[in-house]
Amino acid sequence: MSLRWLLAIFGTLAFQPLLIGCKCGPPSSPCEAFSAVNLVFSGQVEEVDPDFDIWSSTLTSKLIGRISHEELERLRRDDSPSSVRTLKDLYSELLPERYKTRIANVTSRALLDGLIDRIMAEGKRYRFRVDEAYKGTKQDRIDVWTDFSECGIAFGKGETYLIYADRDEQGRYITSACDRTRNLERAGDDLAYLHFVKYGNGKTGRLYGWATAEESDLKPRELWNEVSQPLSSLEVVLRSGEIYRQDWTDGKGRFVFDRLSEGQYTVSIFNSHHATNVELQPLVPSHIINVPKQGCVNDLFYIPKSAVPKQ
Repeated sequence: MSLRWLLAIFGTLAFQPLLIGCKCGPPSSPCEAFSAVNLVFSGQVEEVDPDFDIWSSTLTSKLIGRISHEELERLRRDDSPSSVRTLKDLYSELLPERYKTRIANVTSRALLDGLIDRIMAEGKRYRFRVDEAYKGTKQDRIDVWTDFSECGIAFGKGETYLIYADRDEQGRYITSACDRTRNLERAGDDLAYLHFVKYGNGKTGRLYGWATAEESDLKPRELWNEVSQPLSSLEVVLRSGEIYRQDWTDGKGRFVFDRLSEGQYTVSIFNSHHATNVELQPLVPSHIINVPKQGCVNDLFYIPKSAVPKQ
């Protein structure tokens, strides 16, 4: 409906669902996100078209100064020709010049609503200078689109981002806040995985997981982000044939093994340095993990606090 975003600016209860923010599905890991999209690269924003933000404070002030909340509510219920003219004038004042001819040519409320919905869906085009391509392009410049909804991303011109994008029905590359797209400074975990994708000679499997002292964490849930009671500084040992690798849980109880080939691995957790004590027993029974080709697997160890000797 063409008034949804205008009413959202005013905070009307009639359109409260629009105000609760972007709703996304469960968060994905870097390797899942990489597999799910057509395009992954890091790059800097060079162009924005149109350079316009419907949620900006400038536009909000302009709208509030132009029309009252009560008048907008009246226009929402009134489909008369005079109301259509009022709305056309309002949109022509608020939206960029490029849309004004299209707005002037509509002749009914239904056509106006449809046009505004299409404009919102068209969104903005960002032209990026590609710094490092991981999937889907060999170009130096590439265009990525994001819509005007609350799931859209307001990229800053001159800023550098890691982009995950997929093609839409028109063949455009589209990204949103529901993807793992983010400022490059916050993409450390992704960049670590993508490095092995690009330079790992085909060994792109990843095993990551957590150690927790909270048994309820074992219940079905999304494990991508955190556990309730993380256990840090535990040694994690991964074995498969002659492969023997180690990691230690961090402050979030998390561990990661990258650059894995397809196959079966045994994962064990110890309280102290396993390499200096080959007879040391795992804190809990070891896990058998199957890593698919170029895939990622997550794992969770529940370790009662009573099983972890005090340092």
